[in-house]
Amino acid sequence: ATETVGTAGMLQEANSATEAIRLPSTLEFSDAQLSVEMSPSLAASMQSGLTYLEDYPYLCMEQTVSRFLPNVITARALRQAGMSSAGLQASLDTNVETALQRIYAKQTFDGGWNWWDGEKSDPQTTAYVVYGLLEAKESGYTVSETALANGIAFLKGEALELNRNAPTWEFNRTAFIAYVLARAGDPHSVHVNFLYEYRTSLGLYGKAYLAQAMVLLDPEDARIDSLLSDLERAAVLSAAGAHWEEGTRDYWNWNTDTRTTAIVLNAFTQIAPQSPITANAVRWLMAHRTSGHWYTTQETAWSLIALTNWMSAANEYETNYAFAIGLNGDMLEQGSATKDNLTETVRLQVEMKDLLKETANYLVFTRGEGAGNLYYSAYLQAELPVESIEPLDQGVGIARQYFGVDDLKTPITEIQRGELVRVRLTVVVPAAVHHIVVDDPLPAGFEAIDSTILTDTAVPLSYTLTDYKERGWGWWYFSHIERRDEKIVLSADYLPAGTYVYTYLARASTAGTFKVIPPTASEFYFPDVGGRGGGSVFEVKP
Repeated sequence: ATETVGTAGMLQEANSATEAIRLPSTLEFSDAQLSVEMSPSLAASMQSGLTYLEDYPYLCMEQTVSRFLPNVITARALRQAGMSSAGLQASLDTNVETALQRIYAKQTFDGGWNWWDGEKSDPQTTAYVVYGLLEAKESGYTVSETALANGIAFLKGEALELNRNAPTWEFNRTAFIAYVLARAGDPHSVHVNFLYEYRTSLGLYGKAYLAQAMVLLDPEDARIDSLLSDLERAAVLSAAGAHWEEGTRDYWNWNTDTRTTAIVLNAFTQIAPQSPITANAVRWLMAHRTSGHWYTTQETAWSLIALTNWMSAANEYETNYAFAIGLNGDMLEQGSATKDNLTETVRLQVEMKDLLKETANYLVFTRGEGAGNLYYSAYLQAELPVESIEPLDQGVGIARQYFGVDDLKTPITEIQRGELVRVRLTVVVPAAVHHIVVDDPLPAGFEAIDSTILTDTAVPLSYTLTDYKERGWGWWYFSHIERRDEKIVLSADYLPAGTYVYTYLARASTAGTFKVIPPTASEFYFPDVGGRGGGSVFEVKP
């Protein structure tokens, strides 16, 4: 298993930045590696985030759109700057066409879309899909006008349902819908006026959506400046830059403070790019990445959208400066950043044998005089023995046990090849969770049996002790279940507080001793709410 820690920063003028990196002293690790990246522009620095979305392992409707949406906007910006890449465009064309076909196939009878299959249409998901279709259309892709029109019609019906006593998350959702409808050229000023009148019920990102909707309806509307002033006053300033923090978590709309920061930045880049708050927000976002991307698909998608729009507004295409990277007094890399290599990232790997063990390692980034910004990141990855990983509960408890099919009381750690194993997952949520995903990796010698993986989401009419032993409890809450070669994936858009037990059969098909990766569970858009089981070893005897 891999544990990763990192740092990132930005140099806007001739200067140096030093990062101290120390190998972990409290963890037993078998290997470690330091990955260093230096990018001469956001166009290069954002590539890891774009790749993260393209390769994301789940395919609910939100991820289907997030896979192509930022790429479409980035490719369009590069093309407008005369820096288009034939390879990038060809790959993007394939991804967009694949996503569009999936979107059309999953549209429901009422014109909307849902998070996973089998659920009723969801306004938040539908607004995001329509927004993606609009961006794809603006970038020159052929979009089904029927699918788009039906999606817009669904949103118009949902926007009418808001009342002044509605909770903040409904106001925020309606603000997003109003923005998307304005982007579609279907203005509903009555909604905009209502939202502005009761703007104290909006979150910060809801105000950012509202400001963008107002600009599309009437760029001279004086109320826009009032909203931007509210957002400027709400900014949290620190040495790392500027960001925004909501008063409460908006679970239903996939929002986090990082996502709020990205959406607010996007509003400023399109309405008031000259505001000093924009560069500070860019600096904060770039400093709060992990392995080149942000914590969730929504954080990553909106950050990439905002940063791409800021890149165009800040005219980063005229970059020209010298740079150098050093470690512990030795030169690792030096060169020049110009328009010709603006989309190229310098990537360096430092192995454990080249790192100081007993003291800090000092990594130095230096930028010379000239136009442009330097973006850097460094991530230390330590390989931990799987069997030494302890359970972790951060709002969700999860445990996994293996049993023989004839004894469901005594957990086992070994079995003969060819025999069946009953796998039991227990998930404990002390408080309700939203959009939760459970991953249960299979030992390399196991193969899950399809017929035992429950996909029936109907609540059973009767229930017995035998049902519990063979099927578990609460499987009907998981609306999407996948069997993959390497793991089982369970998803639910909502789990009430309680204990859930999910069981399935696997066959021990390959002999050997296998290290078993711990099961994990987390809220999809709030990954800090989650947990993992313990690592283990399982033996399949010949």
